[in-house]
This record gives sequence, structure tokens and C-alpha cells, in this order.
Amino acid sequence: MLSLTVDNIKCGGCAHQIEKQLRQQANVEDVAIAVDTGEITIKGDVQEPVMVEVLRKMGYPLTGTGNAINTAKSFVSCMIGRVDKATS
Repeated sequence: MLSLTVDNIKCGGCAHQIEKQLRQQANVEDVAIAVDTGEITIKGDVQEPVMVEVLRKMGYPLTGTGNAINTAKSFVSCMIGRVDKATS
């Protein structure tokens, strides 16, 4: 099990998109996200650097390591997540 705390999680749409992307990665069995704290728990035989990179590319860097570009990317992921969640 891997626990990471990331920046820029704003809502359930963000969480939905993060969960969707992480579940597509090899060996991920389950994903739990606490929107209020930014904590993501990933169950499975996963490699931390791989998960950190997936999250960073989506705009959700580890807490304290991001920049304005990450924040902008997270808004896009958030919107996609809201749309996906609404149509599911």
C-alpha cells in the first residue's frame, strides 16, 4: 500500500479523474482519495515513482513540489472528471 499527499485536489471531479487514471496503471488494486486532505492511498504492488509521475502529469504533484503549470493542468483534469462523473 502506498500513501501520497498531493496538491490541487479541489472536488469530487478531481478525485474521480485521479482514481480513473491510477486504476489504469499496472498492479493497482484499489484507490482511495480524501479530497479534503489531498491524501491518496493506492493498494497493490505499485512503484512510488511511477504513481508520483502519473499524478504530476495530471497536475497533482506531491504537496509542496508543484508550480502554476501543475495547477493549470489540475483544472483540466478536474473538468474532465466532472464530466465523466456526471455521465457515468
